[in-house]
Amino acid sequence: MQRIALALLVSVFVFGGATSTSSAGDESPADARIAALEKRIQALQQQITTLQQQLATLRAHPAPHPAPHPAPQTTKPLTWTRLVDVEHLTSRLAVAAKEKKPAVVFVQATWCSYCKAYKRLIERDAAVRLGFEGLVRLEIDVEREAREDFRKAIGLGAGHPKIVFFDATGEPRPEAAIEGWHSDESAQMLKKSLEKIAR
Repeated sequence: MQRIALALLVSVFVFGGATSTSSAGDESPADARIAALEKRIQALQQQITTLQQQLATLRAHPAPHPAPHPAPQTTKPLTWTRLVDVEHLTSRLAVAAKEKKPAVVFVQATWCSYCKAYKRLIERDAAVRLGFEGLVRLEIDVEREAREDFRKAIGLGAGHPKIVFFDATGEPRPEAAIEGWHSDESAQMLKKSLEKIAR
């Protein structure tokens, strides 16, 4: 603020001398210049007062700092192992049992809208996703692997979507299996199935 006032005063003295002021009556040129300088000083003082008031207002009511945007959380989609035959299923379940991890087999088709709805639900529901993260996740694409022996191995007939669960010993848990899409109840059914295989 003092720098602003000093700059304004300097401009008065530097440029003030270049302008001629006509005297009125018996007023000498020196008196006229002094009077003009006093008027300019008063104007500068008023500007300084105004600036000081604005500065005081800004200090009393500072502009709020914008809230920092949270860093986007990038969660990778869950990975699923696509089964190619019954032997593949048997070997994967054996590995899961050896690691003492439960497993899930998702029977689906790429064109099935309800199958996609289950995949979205598993990814977006925090509790369901957390449960599935602890499973060995296997899937059967009925467009490619629709053989009867495959379906018998998981204890289900034709149709999809189907979700079959196996406990940590590799045993199937038919009471936890889910067939078809159940709209708003689907999330709760998945949570109950996860609870059953955890016992």
